[in-house]
Amino acid sequence: MATSSASSNPIGHETGPITDSVSSPSTEKKAAVQDAVNADAKAAGSPKPKTEKELEKERKKAEKEARFSAKKAKADEAKKNAPPKAEKKGKKVETAVVAPYVEETPPGQKKILKSLDDPAYKSYNPEVVESAWYDWWEKEGFFSPEFTPEGGIKPEGMFMVPAPPPNVTGALHIGHGLTIAIQDTMIRWNRMLGKTVLFLPGFDHAGISTQSVVEKMLWNKEKKTRHDLGREAFTKLVEAFTMDENLSKALKGRTMLSVPGYDEKVEFGMIVSFAYPIEGSNERIVVATTRPETMLGDSAIAVHPDDERYKHLHGRCAKHPFIDRLLPIITDTYVEKDFGTGAVKITPAHDPNDYAIGERHKLDFINILNDDGSFNENAGESFKGMKRFTARKVVVEELKKLGLYVETKDNPMSVPLCNKSKDIIEPKMKPQWWVRQKALADTAMEAVRNGEIKIRPATSEKEFFIWLERIQDWCISRQLWWGHQAPAWSIHFEGENIADFDYTNNDNWRFTLDRDPDVLDTWFSSGLWPFSILGWPEKTPDMSKFYPNSLLETGWDILFFWVARMAMLGIKMTGKVPFNEVFCHSLVRDSDGRKMSKSLGNVIDPLDIINGISDAMHFAFCHYTTGGRDINMDIKVNSNKGLEERNFLLATDEIYRYWLYELCDVYIENSKPLILEGTEEQKRSAQDTLYTCLEGALLLIHPFMPFVTEELWQRLPRRPNDANPTIVKAAYPRYTEELDNPDAERSYDLAFSVVKGIRSMQAEYGIKDKAEAYIHAKDAETFSTTSEQKPSISALVKGLESLQILGENDSLPDGCGAFVISETCTVYLLVKGRVDVDAEIEKTRKKIAKAVESRKRLEKARAVKDYISKVRAEVQEADRIRLGEMVAEEKTLQELVAKFEGLRA
Repeated sequence: MATSSASSNPIGHETGPITDSVSSPSTEKKAAVQDAVNADAKAAGSPKPKTEKELEKERKKAEKEARFSAKKAKADEAKKNAPPKAEKKGKKVETAVVAPYVEETPPGQKKILKSLDDPAYKSYNPEVVESAWYDWWEKEGFFSPEFTPEGGIKPEGMFMVPAPPPNVTGALHIGHGLTIAIQDTMIRWNRMLGKTVLFLPGFDHAGISTQSVVEKMLWNKEKKTRHDLGREAFTKLVEAFTMDENLSKALKGRTMLSVPGYDEKVEFGMIVSFAYPIEGSNERIVVATTRPETMLGDSAIAVHPDDERYKHLHGRCAKHPFIDRLLPIITDTYVEKDFGTGAVKITPAHDPNDYAIGERHKLDFINILNDDGSFNENAGESFKGMKRFTARKVVVEELKKLGLYVETKDNPMSVPLCNKSKDIIEPKMKPQWWVRQKALADTAMEAVRNGEIKIRPATSEKEFFIWLERIQDWCISRQLWWGHQAPAWSIHFEGENIADFDYTNNDNWRFTLDRDPDVLDTWFSSGLWPFSILGWPEKTPDMSKFYPNSLLETGWDILFFWVARMAMLGIKMTGKVPFNEVFCHSLVRDSDGRKMSKSLGNVIDPLDIINGISDAMHFAFCHYTTGGRDINMDIKVNSNKGLEERNFLLATDEIYRYWLYELCDVYIENSKPLILEGTEEQKRSAQDTLYTCLEGALLLIHPFMPFVTEELWQRLPRRPNDANPTIVKAAYPRYTEELDNPDAERSYDLAFSVVKGIRSMQAEYGIKDKAEAYIHAKDAETFSTTSEQKPSISALVKGLESLQILGENDSLPDGCGAFVISETCTVYLLVKGRVDVDAEIEKTRKKIAKAVESRKRLEKARAVKDYISKVRAEVQEADRIRLGEMVAEEKTLQELVAKFEGLRA
């Protein structure tokens, strides 16, 4: 069991290294980074406006809480005015105070297991169960991959998964818990299968967030900018990564927003209409824009080719009022002729849609912005050096002076905000590096089609193909300092114009190389992750042993733009697929169905959840992520960071039902007569079976719940053939043919079904003691099986006074309730004299009506025209058996009504 573990930590422990040691930020730096993040959040101002749907949900929630508060206040008032209750007679029960648990195991040593009678074990406490194990696993080297004596991969095979680290802030969110829980489970399982297993940390990919956070940290702490440090020193300062998305602020109408670098707020949520004069005439053409300052970069006016109002202007030009520039009037079907005036100003260098029009019509791309947001010489001398939002006001004022201003109206719009700087994002053309995608995409799709890469679940594979078939070229340039600087240089010859360069003069061959300052898109550099962490491009031993990676586990939301690109780059760079399989796990959403993210403010730290339900959280994530379903968290967090999570409790219930119930409540109860009163052979057989079941259950569930299973497994007595009782490397259970007994399984299933049938009737009729039950076996096999299992059935039914097995032709006593097990087996419970006969007749008739309805529904489904040809054979067989059981149930219930009616006489 010990070496079956991956690298999950016990409660209160920080994440340790998985293979080699990895440096982590100091406490001081973590605090500084957190201060920067807090400052960032403060600068953000008011939260993102909510949608109508979200506001409606909040309104209903508030009404519900108000009703609850009123009801509670009324109850409190009633309780306050109620007369004091008389004290109950009897002994006063005092709750014992349990002293805090103290771990006595020296760090790194195998855990000293205390007696289960110790007060710390009176109830399940994960802090007690999980203590000491992780340190021991780590000290013994159980996390390191195992090789053959020659240093090669073991015959059982290799399994390798790359694991990303957390964010630059050091703060975790629930998605980290989900991802690592799944990866950890698969690592443990494969290690138990005997493979050479490596769980290797990679690197994250968020250059924009990282640079922003570290710049804020630097300014808050030292009042320095990155320029004060210089590029080399600044990049050395940055030592971790994070990634957030940009966000947009939705505006209903005119809204004043604070913008960095401006003393006064800037007005948004409005649209300005103004006129351009037509060259050579007195006509004007009216256009509208939410960014009037961008008219300084206009290079055309577009109208719809079918708009009759402007057909006489096709091919003519408008005059720019502030700059010596003519704007051709072009036609393009992109323009909506019924929207606004039907005429659109075109600014190709500062609007993505206008850019496409500019490409189609070969327009001038006029860049009017400097990198600091001020205008350059292309905006005209009057506006050169002016900041963009200052220019917005001045442009409108100047248009009014010229009589070209028309009106300003409220306009619902979304303003793109940078989540890092809180500034308004402005489109601007810049030289960029691009990667052509078509050939790479074709290669990646072929790798999936031919089975080299498997994508699970299968639904994600279809989306993978749709995305890659529509892929466009990839811009990989980022204007940052932090990251992988582009491997590109420009040549500069000293004092020479390259056009006049004299190649024959040896003295002229003096030049400098300037490296492009851009860094590569971090999604591009992280696309190299699956092979770069193994030493690529060098031919390292790790590359030869662990490449391709066995599995890449990720959320389906980043399957396309990240995983697809990793597949493309891996094939291109190494000639092999970078991973053999992709597993797309679920997303974690809040109770409103929103993906949990920092930008929405609904992030939950898994450490707030893990205190109290650690292994349950691990199991729950794995359980609820199957089939690609998203996980909706119904979460309540109190002021003490405690957390109640319904899903995790349900997961624990699953464990109880599938493992503890059938093993403990069924098998152990059934075995008691054999262990206490049976022969020595029966005792030994029962004990061996119990040990096999208990150990097998612990081994099966260990990858999902590592700590509690380690604790329990270590308490099992070692078998005589265990060579080393101190450290045993447990293997995952495998199918053993000689232990497979289908007849015994069917026999036990029938007996257990009979038990559940009798228990169900006891609960239905309220019969807790002196119960008399009958099993009506309608064929020889059922009679034989139930007769053999009679002692087990009797042992598992509390309050059972007598149990009789009746053959097919044996008569049944009057006054019984019935429970149909199958076509050949029905269970009866004597209720005569213990129930209201009339009420039972009415209840049974309702059961008959329900049974008839179900039978007719199934018969209708089987009568469908293509049922036999289209429905799988195993489904048809299951339907046939179910129909037979339905018919038998109807018949039994009808007989039951007749017998109950006979009791009236």
